[in-house]
Amino acid sequence: MAKRLLVAAVPVTATNTHYITSPYGIRTVTVKGKTSTGMHNGIDLVAGRGTDYIVAYESGIVTYARGDVTGNTPSEGNSVYIDHGNGFKTYYFHMKPKSVLVKAGDLVRRGQKIGYMGTTGNSTGAHLHFGIKFYNAWVDPEPYLTGLKNMGGKRMTITLRTLSQGMRGEDVKTLQQLLNAKINTSLEPDGKFGPLTNTALKKYQAASALVVDGKCGPATWSKLLGV
Repeated sequence: MAKRLLVAAVPVTATNTHYITSPYGIRTVTVKGKTSTGMHNGIDLVAGRGTDYIVAYESGIVTYARGDVTGNTPSEGNSVYIDHGNGFKTYYFHMKPKSVLVKAGDLVRRGQKIGYMGTTGNSTGAHLHFGIKFYNAWVDPEPYLTGLKNMGGKRMTITLRTLSQGMRGEDVKTLQQLLNAKINTSLEPDGKFGPLTNTALKKYQAASALVVDGKCGPATWSKLLGV
């Protein structure tokens, strides 16, 4: 299909001028003479000349990042996943080899550069496949880009108070997301510092040569955030 202009209220490229080359929804494609129909769980975007870098749609925690793909597999190519809390996650596929600028566990801010458009994985030309999941179900990203929808709540902030078991809040949710990314735990980022979060935090502290006290104070925050 011909590319369609989309002016983004919240961009995922260097400027707010995006062109959609393939929208969200059912689509039929022909590759090497073979035609297939299926669900396209995102939108394919290109940007204006000289603006091929990609930015985070919203602040969050990087849960997956890969930049060493040079061929057609895996199908998403070089990619980044970001967990934003409130049930939202964003996905950025097909980046250039060795262009991914973040790693799992990084805290990123809205508009932060995370990589460059490419054509790795199942791709026939340089573009960004941008996807959004809400509570693990794919949703159409276009209304979020245009500003008709948003991810709700305040954008992620870090309040570096010392956290311990029994506490609640957005900073506890951030701690849980960081622990999931750093040591591959499966905590539910619910903002409640319970026994499972306490156990995971102590495991991280032990592995990081920190004082194993189950409290996320300045030294643990610094290690988690890489600051």
